[in-house]
Amino acid sequence: MSIARALASGARVITTGKQLIGQCDGSAENNSRLATHVGPNALLRSASYPNVSAARGSGPLLAPAVPEAGYWKINGSAEFATDGLCTAWAGSPASAGASPAYTYNDDPSNNGGIVGGGGAVIDGFPVPAGSYVFQFMDVSAGMGIASPAPAVVFRGCRGRAAATAPGYWNCSPGNGYSQAIFLLYCDAGGLGPNVSTQIADTAIDIESSGGITVYRCYLSYCAHIYVQLAASTTSYDMIECYCEKGVYAAGDHFNGGAFMGGGQDNCRIERNYIVHKSPDENAHVLNETDCISLNNYSDGTYTGTGTVRPLAGTGTNPDGTAGYQITGNYAGGTGYPFYLGQITPTDVSAVANMNLADNLLTTSVFPGGGYDGPVDDAPGWGANGNTKSSNLWADGPDAGTTFA
Repeated sequence: MSIARALASGARVITTGKQLIGQCDGSAENNSRLATHVGPNALLRSASYPNVSAARGSGPLLAPAVPEAGYWKINGSAEFATDGLCTAWAGSPASAGASPAYTYNDDPSNNGGIVGGGGAVIDGFPVPAGSYVFQFMDVSAGMGIASPAPAVVFRGCRGRAAATAPGYWNCSPGNGYSQAIFLLYCDAGGLGPNVSTQIADTAIDIESSGGITVYRCYLSYCAHIYVQLAASTTSYDMIECYCEKGVYAAGDHFNGGAFMGGGQDNCRIERNYIVHKSPDENAHVLNETDCISLNNYSDGTYTGTGTVRPLAGTGTNPDGTAGYQITGNYAGGTGYPFYLGQITPTDVSAVANMNLADNLLTTSVFPGGGYDGPVDDAPGWGANGNTKSSNLWADGPDAGTTFA
């Protein structure tokens, strides 16, 4: 079941990921630009966000008593049990089915509830009736969602600690989950650059759902995947997120922003800030892979091995656009900031209906945007519905000219 997840008219307040620059530097000017802030404290109106070095559970967010990492906390059966996640809702007793109705507001004491009849519009997105909303909570690593859970919204939640895959929010393949997942103004990743004690391997790993929306999230201190989408998820929105502070860890394959595993019919990766400095905070040259990646091989390689999952572009996004919309992003660093799915050059049908438009590429990390250049595996532009326009260097000697 795919649920429409269109951003409502008038909800958008930025036009490019460049407008997110500086929001995390602590200056009074940038702290006042709340309309372009990300993460929980963008809602809580705090000037101290993000402070990822603070102890987990600090600040105004609730740290619910939940089981340890690896427990499937949302699966339609245990949410209301003792120490289940739903018992954090105000007035919710530890008995199955008892819960408050969700009220949409930014009160830090509002930790969520169930969306009432007729559904609701939350942060500009239509959310269906019966959805579980978890708000202003710290969550443990291994947050899992499985059938027969309803659609789920995490709003202003945080997952910060050293964590191995599959990270904080995840749906394993084959669990039958087919509802929508929304992560709105959330915060995920590690606590700092120490690979042994602080790094998160993966922040968000959704491998089965009826579509995922990742909106205005702050993601940092990861060594592997920031946002991963596998083929069994139907469609994908990553909008106005802030990704930074990638860290090299031996044995990991770094993907620094949006990663699609192939087989999806459509996506929107729009107006994000994805820049990873090199060297990283451990003085390691961070020159691997990508900021945005569309990969059409099942084993996740970039070498043309594994089962081909063509990026056919036959789906329609919630806003009515078709195929793959990669627009308005501000990117830099990694190997190639943009991997665009055409892994087999002779297979002209591998990618269709991709629109690469209005992206900005910074030379602040590497002169070529990425260590190896700006774009790899680009489709045949002008064929199969693939179009590009106004993709410009943001700075450097060629500022204002086209990079792709």
